[in-house]
Amino acid sequence: MHALVTLLTRRRAVFAVALALYAAWMIARPLMQERVSGDFASMHVAAKRLAADERVYFPQLRAEDEMPNKHGLIFLDLLRPLTPMSPPLAQALWMALSFSFLGHALFLLARMLSAGSGAAILAFALVAPFAHLLAKYAQSGFFLLWLLTLGIYCCYRLRWLAAGAFFGVATAVKLFPIVLLPWALYTGRWRVAVGFVIGVAASMAFPIALHGPDRVESHLRDYVAMLEQDTAASSHHPFHQSLRPLVLASIAPSYDVGIASDEDRREAARYDGVRNFAYDPRIWEHKEAVVAVASALFAILCAVVIPPFFARRRRNAGAEAARAMTEDRTAIVGEVGLVLAVMVLVSPLAWKHYYVWCLPMLAWLVDRAAAASRSARVALVGFVCLLTLPHKGVLGTRVAETYAVYHGYAAGLAVFCVLAAIALCCGRPSGASSLREELQEEQREEQAQ
Repeated sequence: MHALVTLLTRRRAVFAVALALYAAWMIARPLMQERVSGDFASMHVAAKRLAADERVYFPQLRAEDEMPNKHGLIFLDLLRPLTPMSPPLAQALWMALSFSFLGHALFLLARMLSAGSGAAILAFALVAPFAHLLAKYAQSGFFLLWLLTLGIYCCYRLRWLAAGAFFGVATAVKLFPIVLLPWALYTGRWRVAVGFVIGVAASMAFPIALHGPDRVESHLRDYVAMLEQDTAASSHHPFHQSLRPLVLASIAPSYDVGIASDEDRREAARYDGVRNFAYDPRIWEHKEAVVAVASALFAILCAVVIPPFFARRRRNAGAEAARAMTEDRTAIVGEVGLVLAVMVLVSPLAWKHYYVWCLPMLAWLVDRAAAASRSARVALVGFVCLLTLPHKGVLGTRVAETYAVYHGYAAGLAVFCVLAAIALCCGRPSGASSLREELQEEQREEQAQ
């Protein structure tokens, strides 16, 4: 692992060129095809509607309905400069911005890691199949990853208030990062919690200033109604990769392939009784209670495995926290990264491209694995085997779909979260500082030559 990370650090220019060429292709794609993805179209249309003071939130009640927008008002207002443009041009510009966000996020991760850019590059390679989905559909995932990485970097620099503000803005863009608020409260990082509230408040103040408080209140009511009524939140087909649909798929009356052709549904019929092995009418009648029990069991598992690490941080709260984090500030990357990985798992609805938000956790694990941490290496192997390889873009559609039926990506992510928590609890290997010194020495030698 050390040799691989060192090699990637030396060849980081090659990676930068390859990423730039890929970005250029994805930017030019909508202009050449003269059409945009459905995901970007929903954001672009919602931003236009908000600018025209029209309704922007509504549930997707049927498969043929227009894809609903689930982004916050602040995000749609930030997209307003793209609304006068044609959809292909707007998507091209959005992709250019998205890859800029991704590049800066990788740069910040490299600055926080002992192993440098090599660890960030290798971590990105593990989530590359999911990052391709984000780019293919021109979604907001890179922007959200950038905000979260900025928050982690501020934690690394001990700027707790700014870190909380970035986390709060990310929550206003998409609701998932709200899990960072209880993390900040539990670990005693009160400045992060205060900054979180400030970030959310600032993200709400901007739309209120543009549209007025009454209109914003109306939009928020529509947003809550959309979340309550949207049938996608109660789906259980294998494309939804979080804990809730995994449990529902195990107790459902029939195996559900979601939005698919009749041929796909006939093919899926052979999986009846496999994924939904625990079906019983009496159990399905109380499905919400079953989901609640499963979620509670997972929460108990997290409470047993994770707190030994978090509790140590809590004892170092206040003035002692600064001194402790100065000794090993890189640990904050893994700590917040673990929260983000759990965030994907416990969200009501998660798609596979959400696994890009595991990048900070993976970068920290690569950094530790390069410093001879056995538990970090085990967690990395778990991610590769359970999540990266089964993706249909890597091993093919049949293998990926069969894996999703028998195991589910949520089960793999749950195992990875536990392995990552164990790696966090094992602490910082003593070889990490020596690894940084070796890399710096090699870089000085290259410059001298």
